[in-house]
Amino acid sequence: MAVAIDIEKLERMAKLRLGEGERVEAERLASLMAEGFSLMSLVPTDGVEPFIYVTDEVNVFREDRAEQPIDRETLLEAAPEQEGGHVKVPRTID
Repeated sequence: MAVAIDIEKLERMAKLRLGEGERVEAERLASLMAEGFSLMSLVPTDGVEPFIYVTDEVNVFREDRAEQPIDRETLLEAAPEQEGGHVKVPRTID
């Protein structure tokens, strides 16, 4: 059961530029995944109750209370890197 996948659309949405070989492989893998998901529709679910949570626990929240914030020095001491009084993190945008 072959499932057609629009790889060019996925490339645009993900802001990717794939080479032709990568595009062919991505299409093959995406089709395999889509085929696997479509097979799930064949699983008989008559009489199975739908559920939202995977456990019986519902609305488990902590008490909403004010706490003392962590002071800057303690936070900076725990940071892997710091610069100029701030936590330094790896660059994520070019």
